[in-house]
Amino acid sequence: RLPDDFQPNRLVYLDDSGPVSVLGLESLPFPTVLYSVDSHHHANWHRCLAAMFDLVLVAQKKFMGEVSAFGTPASWFPLWAPTLIEPAEVKSVDVCFRGNLDPNLHPKRAAFFERLSRLVDIDVGTGDYRNVFCKSKIVVNQAVRDDLNFRVFETMMCGALLLTPDDSSGLQELFTSGIHLETYKSDSAEDAAGKIRYYLDHEAERAAIASAGRDEVLAKHTSEARARDFARILERISLSARSSKYFGAGGASIFGAKVSSRVSQELADHFLSHAVSSMIRSARDHERRDNAFISTSHFVKYFLEVRGQYEEAIVFMKKLVEAYPNEPFLLVSYSESLRIAGKEEQAQEVIRRFSQNAQVFLDKAENALRLLREDIMGQLRGAVPGHALDDTR
Repeated sequence: RLPDDFQPNRLVYLDDSGPVSVLGLESLPFPTVLYSVDSHHHANWHRCLAAMFDLVLVAQKKFMGEVSAFGTPASWFPLWAPTLIEPAEVKSVDVCFRGNLDPNLHPKRAAFFERLSRLVDIDVGTGDYRNVFCKSKIVVNQAVRDDLNFRVFETMMCGALLLTPDDSSGLQELFTSGIHLETYKSDSAEDAAGKIRYYLDHEAERAAIASAGRDEVLAKHTSEARARDFARILERISLSARSSKYFGAGGASIFGAKVSSRVSQELADHFLSHAVSSMIRSARDHERRDNAFISTSHFVKYFLEVRGQYEEAIVFMKKLVEAYPNEPFLLVSYSESLRIAGKEEQAQEVIRRFSQNAQVFLDKAENALRLLREDIMGQLRGAVPGHALDDTR
């Protein structure tokens, strides 16, 4: 948590592709900005994270709508070339790629470069890009979920011809194919190989495009250029309603609990506690009453029960029901938590207060709840070691 005397005039939170690292961001009394870089990997929970902020900047344009789904204004803020690098005078490498090639993490990438390597000679590897990019004629890029990655800007800064997929999100709004870079049909090793052969046979054309691409990056896409844009954003930003901030904190925290439980139960406890209090506050403030709220609430409930915290789950569900007394999903889940704890009579009474024909109501609602429960429990069985619950019936 941030210290009580921490009172800057702005706060910027940079996505590091991990769980939220500071709790309580949703309540800060000054303008806050989130920079979501890996939204193409984490949009499903970055939309919760974004709900705690006054503005979210999104590196991957395609995912702006999803990241801002809970009401936070979003702006596109593409990546950049982080370092000034001079191209080598002698281009001793014809074609290369540097990046993660683990088939378990990037199966499409690994398969693509395996096919491409059969068609053309290409220096493929991992590790530092700077030394090899600056002396390469052509650098092949491969995107993950159509992202516009750092490799795009790094390649052009290094003075190589960038050969990149034609469907990278926002690419055509920043650069022109055939002028600043060249594109190939996404996932087509054959198309990429054809472009490689062409430009290796047409050196003057290759060099001209590479030079124009570098000039464009130097003019518009350096860290200094982005810093100027960012400074203007910080000057204009103001406090907003953050209308789903506690819900967002609950969603982001339960994701943190799920991830951290693999390595630290103490850390998972902190996340889970914040998720519980945040979702209760969200319910009391009536921030939202939709599928997202229902799903996230159940994730918290089942996480508590998987860890054997049955009484805590009962208290949690009771407070949600008090906020939304006519929400059938919450009533049935509250009843379910009571039954799991062996409180069958209380469970029946909860349902009777809502429906005179308790068993019929339970049967119908139970069928609707079953798929949600199975989905969440499937995720938690893989996340929480030594879980105490094999079936929540």
